[in-house]
Amino acid sequence: MKKFLEKVLFTLFALLLLFPSLAFAQDTATEEKSETKEEVVVSKSGKKYFELSVKNVGQSPLTKKVTYELTITPLIDTPRTQVVWNVPSTLKAYPKHQKFISLQEGQTYTVKASIKPLKEGHHNLSVSVISWQHDTNYTNSIDSDLYIDKDLVTLPVTEQYKTQKIIMYVGILLLGGAILFVAVLLVKKYTKKAKDWFTPDF
Repeated sequence: MKKFLEKVLFTLFALLLLFPSLAFAQDTATEEKSETKEEVVVSKSGKKYFELSVKNVGQSPLTKKVTYELTITPLIDTPRTQVVWNVPSTLKAYPKHQKFISLQEGQTYTVKASIKPLKEGHHNLSVSVISWQHDTNYTNSIDSDLYIDKDLVTLPVTEQYKTQKIIMYVGILLLGGAILFVAVLLVKKYTKKAKDWFTPDF
């Protein structure tokens, strides 16, 4: 049993060394393939009611959701402000803020949303900031482009994404190794008890 456990641990260690290199090779190939594509990461707009800036701050390798950060500097006091994420049917938006927020003139605010790609290709999304007043409303919008490959990964692939992907693989391997180790110990323990239970006393 001791030799078996040593073999299992050695195999897991070898896989830990192998997976990062494979992940890096795959990401490098994807990045080379996407060199001809252009990604607009940051878009800016300064107009009458709001100064807006939006950027892509990273993608989760596990859920494939892309986090977008919108920076708002209102040029008017707006106690009832709505932020609307307008996306095509190829994307799905998950806002991480309240439906209505209160903003003061000259202050800078940041809100976020997760954007989940559903299909590869070039996608355009826009964010509208609406100030609801008692007699009218004021609106400014800003656009951003998003490029997605066939694996639903943003292009170009960032170093941050590569690192997170390696950490995810290592975590899965460690979790699998821990489960296997505990399973072996339980089997060993209860096999001995079962053997003692079914062995008749003479």
